[in-house]
Amino acid sequence: MPSQDEKIVAWHFILCTYGFWLPNDPRGSWSRFVRSPHIFAAGGAATGGGNIRRSVAGARHNVALRHAAKAALLYPPVRLDGIQARAVARGLALAVAENNYCVHACAIMPDHVNILMAVQSRRSSHVAAHLKARATQRINIEGVNPLSGYATSAGVAASMWARRHWCVFVHQSELARVRQYIQRNPEMGGLKRQRWNFVASVGCDP
Repeated sequence: MPSQDEKIVAWHFILCTYGFWLPNDPRGSWSRFVRSPHIFAAGGAATGGGNIRRSVAGARHNVALRHAAKAALLYPPVRLDGIQARAVARGLALAVAENNYCVHACAIMPDHVNILMAVQSRRSSHVAAHLKARATQRINIEGVNPLSGYATSAGVAASMWARRHWCVFVHQSELARVRQYIQRNPEMGGLKRQRWNFVASVGCDP
């Protein structure tokens, strides 16, 4: 555990695609309430308190309840294929170039994106929105948006992203471990190791 006075040097963003991790997931979430009445009816209240610091993906839980909530989704859960993942990467690269983000590691998984970057002067929520916006813009330009053809009740195009994001504060003593975890994430998921040109190879450590 880092000491209380240890400096936070990086943000670990987890950007979930639509339908990956619901606000009432029985394993826990970062959400304090459920916006969708359909998902609330199927899976109950939100399970988040905003204090999750470690992965709970493997935690024991009520699997049937989680599946019931997912069945109440308005659109198909988004799972990126290789072509879509590369389009997302090109969008992320644009965001990185626009704001000169210092990215330590990135893994684009079928249902979420892990990205580790140095702390920015902007709010983390603004950075997450920027990353999602550029990735969506690029995937639309390339014509491979997995939710193309779907729209909300207001007639707005359905978002391929979950409404919220996770941002874990990373201390100096944790940086190498988190970077290694993200680098290994694709292989742990049965995919090939990823190398993205917007990830700094040197000169990114504080």
